[in-house]
Amino acid sequence: MKGRATARVALALWVCSLVLAAVAVSLDAVGPAPAELPVAEALLLVVEVLAFTTAGALVASRRPANPIGWLLLAEGLVWELVASLDAYVRDVSVARPAALPGGVVAAWVLNWVWIPAFGIQVLLFLLFPDGRLPGRRWRVVLWLAALGSVLLLAARALMPGPLTEAPAIGNPLGLRGSGGLWRVMEGVGSPLLGLMVIAAIVSLVIRFRRANGVQRQQLKWLALAGIVAVAVGLLANVLELTGLAGHAAAGDLFLASIGGIPIAAAIAVLRYRLYDIDVVIGKAIVLGGLLGFITAVYLGVVVGIGTAVGRGSGSNIALAVVATAVVAVAFQPLRARLQRLARRLVFGTPSAAEQRAGVAVCCLGAFRVLRAGSRSRPRPGSPRRPGRC
Repeated sequence: MKGRATARVALALWVCSLVLAAVAVSLDAVGPAPAELPVAEALLLVVEVLAFTTAGALVASRRPANPIGWLLLAEGLVWELVASLDAYVRDVSVARPAALPGGVVAAWVLNWVWIPAFGIQVLLFLLFPDGRLPGRRWRVVLWLAALGSVLLLAARALMPGPLTEAPAIGNPLGLRGSGGLWRVMEGVGSPLLGLMVIAAIVSLVIRFRRANGVQRQQLKWLALAGIVAVAVGLLANVLELTGLAGHAAAGDLFLASIGGIPIAAAIAVLRYRLYDIDVVIGKAIVLGGLLGFITAVYLGVVVGIGTAVGRGSGSNIALAVVATAVVAVAFQPLRARLQRLARRLVFGTPSAAEQRAGVAVCCLGAFRVLRAGSRSRPRPGSPRRPGRC
């Protein structure tokens, strides 16, 4: 009965997140700037709702004793509330100032409601994957994160003057004559909270180095999602700086990559196909290397040489053909090298016994699995070939 009750609570919170998303979409559709919705904000809502809240509700209903699911659900709900309030405040302050009530209160809440999301991130990284801290000393990070959140929240809620998130509206609860104090509190709380988020991420690295078995595989899933998000963010910045993508498109690309973090966390906690992470990492290394090579060739040949000779990258067909030819020639050798690198990074260097037998053996959970290669023992005098994955 208790399991059914927690599942119902998780489902109710998930439905609440969908309602908040629908409110934000509806207000943006009839608001003062409908053109802002189709790509940026709609993608943000999809990422937050379908990734964070769905993954959180699934984990919370299946593993109610593990706080990771509830933290994922809370993270998504906070950002959905932020999106809804932001759309409401813009609609009230710009489009129809007298049509909707509570615009000042909504703007005041919007000014500080996003702060708990960063405290939730600290908890999420510190407690992943089993819901326990890596050690007693890490309680200091929790207390400092709570202190930073309180300082920043109090400063945002009580600082007099225009609201940061809605400059056209003054703070209805601002305390006059104490602006300097609140600015100091904001200046201390904001970097303190940011440092604690970084410290919580560092705890994952320390936990990974100490872990083995199941917990190590769980941490690999989250690490892979985080590395992909960072790599996509760097790629988005490069595309934006080179003019190949606009600011909105680059931001959308990064937002889409963030959705992999809650999905990976849910897979890790639920232990669904947990040991497939080694195969996924191997394929990600190959794919990432190929994409990076193609991007580098295109930027170097089309953009770099095109700029040097004074031609625009959009109309330079000859350089585009040269870049395509370079990629086509180098693709297969580079793919083979990346596959060998991925095998060594994921499964390690084959032992001498494996090389003599012509096969490669790897440990996968409680099983020993052949990494392809020869199915039968090599005949005496026959050439031995290293195993292939």
